Amino acid sequence: MHPVPLKIPCKPHIKAFLEFHFGADYTLSTNDFLGTLLFHLLKKQTKIYDKKSHAPKAHIYTDTFIVLIPEWHCFHNTVNSLTSLTIVHFNNLMDSMISFYFRGFVKNLINNPPKYKKDAILNFMDANGIGEEHLTEDAFIKAYHRFEKRSEELKMGN
Repeated sequence: MHPVPLKIPCKPHIKAFLEFHFGADYTLSTNDFLGTLLFHLLKKQTKIYDKKSHAPKAHIYTDTFIVLIPEWHCFHNTVNSLTSLTIVHFNNLMDSMISFYFRGFVKNLINNPPKYKKDAILNFMDANGIGEEHLTEDAFIKAYHRFEKRSEELKMGN
């Protein structure tokens, strides 16, 4: 039995991150967090909420991540529901996960041993296969500055 390829629209940096960590030919499996996430997102929904407000914007999702789905899942209708809402949820969750991982990675490198933020950000990009063509260094720097500002505001509020 040959797996069936499913192309999931995604942002370029998400594709780079996933391909770096899981490979270009990822086969759906519940043995890792990505497979578990996709298995639940792609399960046949009892009620489909696929309104126009959730329609993916083409200019945001310019890449596709290919997931190979074993034929058994296709024939038994266990994972056959790729809706626009699924695409939005998948991208939002992956963006949040990468952002969480990014902040911890950079914060750790800045503190142990002390490094410049820019060097730590470049190390993160290299360590996760994300290049300037996927998401610019400036975007990462701005994201980290927003994180620092929010952290300071939370400290002031306590």
